[in-house]
Amino acid sequence: MKDLVILVADIQQEKTIQTLLDARREALGIRPITFDIFRHPNHDPGVYRQAGVFLVAFTGQYHYALALLDVAWEGSPGSVAKIEQTIQTDLDRLVGRGEVRSLS
Repeated sequence: MKDLVILVADIQQEKTIQTLLDARREALGIRPITFDIFRHPNHDPGVYRQAGVFLVAFTGQYHYALALLDVAWEGSPGSVAKIEQTIQTDLDRLVGRGEVRSLS
């Protein structure tokens, strides 16, 4: 089982996370971790609307999951709290229906 699955909205986020977890991990004081990064084809709106459904596919394959997107994009609710709440509610709904045990 790998440590972390990451869903990002664009290539810049992908490269930033990859650099942090590979090249800068010692400077950050973190141990080596195993991870995979996936770019959502619909960018920020896709991560916002489909992070839960996307992450369901990785249940049992990773210990943790991370969804990364910008707060400002066309159609954004404009609030970090709203974005977080929407994604968490989607994940909770899937867990509640028994479709996801837990990624952690």
